[in-house]
Amino acid sequence: MAAITERGPFQFQATIRRKGYKSQTRTFETHSDAEDWAKDIEAKMYRITPHSSDDDDRTYRSRDEVEENKKKDPILLTRQILLQSSIISEKEFDEMDLKAKELVTEAVKFGEEAAYPLAEEAAYPVFVEDIRNG
Repeated sequence: MAAITERGPFQFQATIRRKGYKSQTRTFETHSDAEDWAKDIEAKMYRITPHSSDDDDRTYRSRDEVEENKKKDPILLTRQILLQSSIISEKEFDEMDLKAKELVTEAVKFGEEAAYPLAEEAAYPVFVEDIRNG
């Protein structure tokens, strides 16, 4: 997601940071121009996986399109370079993948088993930094 900072009169700097992509920054005379540019750039950053396990992305993009973009995916390219350079083994990658999946599974379980917040704490700290102290 882009961050837009007012740098002075008629100067709005948009900065986009996304894992696997170079940071991009541009300055505009209006806030709306900065937003428009940021939305355009973010729309061009390709997501090679579906939004969720319930999302059948084949309904809105072809397998060829996904496979073509996988060739440019920075995470997959880095994995390939590390393997080819013998910096890490396939077994080590598999162990890291398994550990990551275990962590996600634990986090999901924790979230599903957690108690719902009290009604008076539901908005904390979304709207006010210290809603509890009044």
